[in-house]
Amino acid sequence: MDMQALLVFERVARERSISVAAASLGLSQPTVSARIQSLETELEQSLFDRTSRGVELTKAGEVFLPYVQRALEVLQEGKEAVRLEGNPVRRLTVGATAAIGAYLLPPVIHSFTLEHDVDIVMYTGHSHQVLQMLLDDVVQVGFVISAPVRAGIKQIQVYQGPILAFASPAHPLTRSESCRLADLKNMQLAMVNWGPGYEDFLSTLTQEIGHPPRGLVKVSPVEAAKTLAASGGVITFLPELVAKPELERGELVPVPIADMPQIDWSLYLLYRDRKLLDQTVEEFISFVPKV
Repeated sequence: MDMQALLVFERVARERSISVAAASLGLSQPTVSARIQSLETELEQSLFDRTSRGVELTKAGEVFLPYVQRALEVLQEGKEAVRLEGNPVRRLTVGATAAIGAYLLPPVIHSFTLEHDVDIVMYTGHSHQVLQMLLDDVVQVGFVISAPVRAGIKQIQVYQGPILAFASPAHPLTRSESCRLADLKNMQLAMVNWGPGYEDFLSTLTQEIGHPPRGLVKVSPVEAAKTLAASGGVITFLPELVAKPELERGELVPVPIADMPQIDWSLYLLYRDRKLLDQTVEEFISFVPKV
């Protein structure tokens, strides 16, 4: 049985779309269709039904899928075993969002490599891209902001902290004992999308300061928001962890807003749910929550 055809079958089943699966694999749609057809011919069963929204597994396809997933996992484990046999230097591939890669992972990776002789390669992307890298075995572990519910993926919450308002120490609101969201009406605000909870907070904020809000600008990346806030006249809203370097240097300070909604920013470690995990992956998963 053609292993490439099995890979194509698993990807089509996952994406429920021949066109999406073809694009993610770098193949043409006719090639994907041909490989599915070759499997169906060999099995003498139809594996997919076409629908208006893509494709759905048939009963035979549902029965076949877990065996294919198991076969692909065993193949990946075999590749890893051969790689380790030929290369005694252990290697760990990590995927993370840009903010996590910049603010959370550097001290974690530094501490881990002090205790373990391992080379670490890091890839960055949005949370859904990191998940895809994990599913495609591009990375062995991933760090994301929103926790996906996905079969075959395990998750561990490794950080939870608040979203706070920050500004330069020279900003007038940082010298008051307390203020309210309504007091920001005539202030310059720099907003950066931190993930879950952002849109709800933006709605609450605009209700308090007026719609459309005056003086509010949406920026990206997060460094732009921090630079604007540190310049002296702008308030920004960020996860406390992301603002930590500027807080320690005294470039930013929290703005005491009495009616600031309680918003938690959570980070999750993801890894594949496999019976046999790579030793380095196991060590890293055990290490991260301790940091």
